[in-house]
Amino acid sequence: MSWQPPSVRVAGSGREPAAGNEPAAARAPASLRKPASQQGSGSTREPISSRLPKGVLITLHEHLTLAALEAELKRATSAIHSASDKVVLTVDCRTMHGYDGDARARFVQWNSQHRNRIRCVAVITHKALWHMVVGAMAIASGQKMKAFEHLEQVTPWALTID
Repeated sequence: MSWQPPSVRVAGSGREPAAGNEPAAARAPASLRKPASQQGSGSTREPISSRLPKGVLITLHEHLTLAALEAELKRATSAIHSASDKVVLTVDCRTMHGYDGDARARFVQWNSQHRNRIRCVAVITHKALWHMVVGAMAIASGQKMKAFEHLEQVTPWALTID
């Protein structure tokens, strides 16, 4: 499943914004707006969706096994390689409560292999310990990674990543 900006319904999220109510987090920062010389008589800025990096969303559930991870990584690999530019990888772990050591090792290996096609990694989890683990992984790998409580927090952060 491809990652989508929070102004678009994400499968399984149960959340959809009311029509015409663009969330504040989805508004384009000044650095992404067109210069006044390029603006027409219509909107004063490009739709945010035209400026968002392509994203890939993988969802991990329950106790993560190597087999379950491999299925998600297969889909993610296909999406990453079909993208014309680097992608934002979002890993939704909100319903995951643990993982096998071989699954963790495989994710680290896979991430290293595909790092040149990944702009940044966002991990969605409610577990405070996992927020610290993601921070440590970011430091150790030198890759832009961050943990979030909510999917809607990813877009503003991803827009700041070069």
